Amino acid sequence: MLLLGASFCCAATALAIHVVHGARLQQQWAQDYQQQLTQHREKSIDVTPQALQGLSTEQAFYYAYSYYTGRDMRPQGQMRGAYPHSPFKAQTILRYLLRYRQQPRAAFILARTSEGAKRGEYLQQAVSLGDNYAKFYSVVDYGCGP
Repeated sequence: MLLLGASFCCAATALAIHVVHGARLQQQWAQDYQQQLTQHREKSIDVTPQALQGLSTEQAFYYAYSYYTGRDMRPQGQMRGAYPHSPFKAQTILRYLLRYRQQPRAAFILARTSEGAKRGEYLQQAVSLGDNYAKFYSVVDYGCGP
């Protein structure tokens, strides 16, 4: 009887430890998730045309790159840390640069990151606006193929 009682007590203790550990783990996951949401909100910018109007072209390209890659890079190429990953916001910023500021590099980047018929349209638009990379890419990709 004593052996049975001790076995039951050990099993109940192990189960209680497992439950407490699981609860603490879930609490830690919830805190980490909340921290990630807070960081995302702190680094997130408004991508409406009115908000982007206040940014320089260089800053807009920086935010587009950061959103597309999910990395916060310094101008020297060193990584500062993680950044919210949002290809949609990156393409929205690039479309703004193309539509309102006539940036040929934005059209070329959109051509490289888009799919389907839009890809060719953006590439032709970049070439017509005078982007040298787009000209070179169109010659290599379409002119030198078998």
